[in-house]
Amino acid sequence: MIRLSFVLVGGSIIIGVYVNLKINTIGKADKRVS
Repeated sequence: MIRLSFVLVGGSIIIGVYVNLKINTIGKADKRVS
């Protein structure tokens, strides 16, 4: 049970970082275009 919750927390953190990086790259691309 503890291991499962740890995997879920780690996965959510990785997803959050991935989403933040994607938003940052999209924002930079928009700034370059405009």
